[in-house]
Amino acid sequence: MRILPDGDRALLVEVADNAAVLRLRSRLRAASAPAGGTDAVVDLVPAARTLLVIAATPGELGRVRAWLQNALDAAPDGETSEAADLDGREITVPVRYDGPDLADVAAELGIDVDEVIARHTGTAWRVGFMGFAPGFGYLLPERSPAGGSAGDGRDTSAGGPSRGGGGLTSARRSGGLAVRRLPTPRTRVRPGSVALADGFSAVYPAASPGGWRLIGNTAQPMWDAAADPPAAIRPGDTVRFVAADDAAVDDRAAIAVDDANVEDGSPSFAGSAVGPGISTSTETTDAPVEHPVQAPTGGTSPGAAIDADQRAASSPAVRKLTVLQAGPQTLVQDRGRPGRADLGVSPAGALDRHAADLATALVGNDPGTPLLEVLQGGLQLRARAELLCAVTGADGPVRINAEPAPRNRAVTIPAGGLLDLGAARAGMRYYVAFQGGIEAEPVLGSASADLLSGLGPAPLAVGDELTVGRTRLTLVRPARPPRPRALSEGDAVVRVRPGPRRDWFDDAAWERLLTARWTVTGESNRVGIRLDGPGLARARTDELPSEGMVTGSLQVPPSGLPTVFLADHPVTGGYPVIAVVVDADLDVLAQLRPGQALRFTGGAVRVSPGLQSTVNRIERAVGSLFRR
Repeated sequence: MRILPDGDRALLVEVADNAAVLRLRSRLRAASAPAGGTDAVVDLVPAARTLLVIAATPGELGRVRAWLQNALDAAPDGETSEAADLDGREITVPVRYDGPDLADVAAELGIDVDEVIARHTGTAWRVGFMGFAPGFGYLLPERSPAGGSAGDGRDTSAGGPSRGGGGLTSARRSGGLAVRRLPTPRTRVRPGSVALADGFSAVYPAASPGGWRLIGNTAQPMWDAAADPPAAIRPGDTVRFVAADDAAVDDRAAIAVDDANVEDGSPSFAGSAVGPGISTSTETTDAPVEHPVQAPTGGTSPGAAIDADQRAASSPAVRKLTVLQAGPQTLVQDRGRPGRADLGVSPAGALDRHAADLATALVGNDPGTPLLEVLQGGLQLRARAELLCAVTGADGPVRINAEPAPRNRAVTIPAGGLLDLGAARAGMRYYVAFQGGIEAEPVLGSASADLLSGLGPAPLAVGDELTVGRTRLTLVRPARPPRPRALSEGDAVVRVRPGPRRDWFDDAAWERLLTARWTVTGESNRVGIRLDGPGLARARTDELPSEGMVTGSLQVPPSGLPTVFLADHPVTGGYPVIAVVVDADLDVLAQLRPGQALRFTGGAVRVSPGLQSTVNRIERAVGSLFRR
């Protein structure tokens, strides 16, 4: 057992197996809240052999450490990982066993099809953790005819466990169903597909790419964002599959299975599954629509900054905006969905939180009110009523009715006026807030668009209409609005702290990380930034069991070229994380452009003797709790 640092706002607790992970999670969920409030811990993210504990802010991490120790100190003497209750439910899933890979699975295992079905239905499958997609549970065999259990798993790609067997070295540890992934993942797997790979089973909750072996199909929904809870299964639950006849399983229209090549490895950064990469020229295939600029029908002059003489001007009627040009990508964002990792849902939210908060404050909205995140510019909006707005973030031309308008200030758009954001000269993302906020249906408590999971509003397209919340246009003078941040036009520099797998790399690799000049590639988006550079060689070559990821993680695949995870990152990953960008510098990453240079600076964080003593006590307590 080890307690591993994971940046400046998380801890990774490493234990013996997934059963120990789930029992630790159950104990922490039952423990009283950290002193001073219930909001210090954002999430507990179970994975194959680790539990990720995420604090709300870096300042809360010390309180979270103390809470963790208190919970462990309260454990009854002699309690082991076998003794505690997982507090899970039992879920029955009817399956029609007619998958396209069923015969191949039988052949690989040297048994007949009926025996595959018997082993699958005769096994109690434990939901070990969630990842890959909302509602996608990694199921580990708990009890099976072959005996034994499995508590290991490796997830080195967006499609699931690695092709190398994932450390499940015997049929006894996999319910007798350990088969390798497909050598070439499918580009599309139908929803409800029941699958096997590397000792796991799973049900695909939605259509997606995937490299697992498909043995059947179920009509039982595994994910419904409108339901409470939205996921049919959660970590700690037990799933039992039962064979069903055709009448018991709805014969939905089959989704074509395309065996065209899909790159395997780190998560994909292009295509409809995760949204466009930065190199994509447009989000919509609709051609831009030209509209004549109409003269304002009243109100203030175009682009005029609000001053002390500004009057309340518009009625509290619902206001509309029409999208004339959508730019490469324009998304509705707010503060995201933290705390949903146990559903397989990433945090999402505005990438440049500082710029978003500034725009929100300038127009007098409450923190977290939905606004627009505009990639590179190219957005044109027609206002059908007088509106108050603010544009922050990227540096580029902002015009209202063809007249220059200031950035980082509240300005009015007259009724009939045209807001036009030109191509960004510096930075990557504009943020546009309107007084009253963009009205959008929340999903899991947030209006944010999440490109990896597909949750939230779709990217804006030409012809879309946006509704701005009911309010009366008023003078806004924030007491202390955030100051705009300078944008990096040359080499950007961000601070990092050692990641949980720093020991998978030698000192030379760590030194190279901190001294090299890395380049942002065009294969980057809200999921993460792919970097080009000298590469980081591992000191260890074995595979890593899947574990929770935080925003800012520098995950290093076999190529040695890091990917820095941003807000839409997958919940779990299977490549070692050498370092984590400090929370305060994540906004810098949001504004980096393809071709821009990035440097990391860091080193070990000085730990006070008292804090180190606390960490040591936590390690001893967890070791005692889970010692077999």
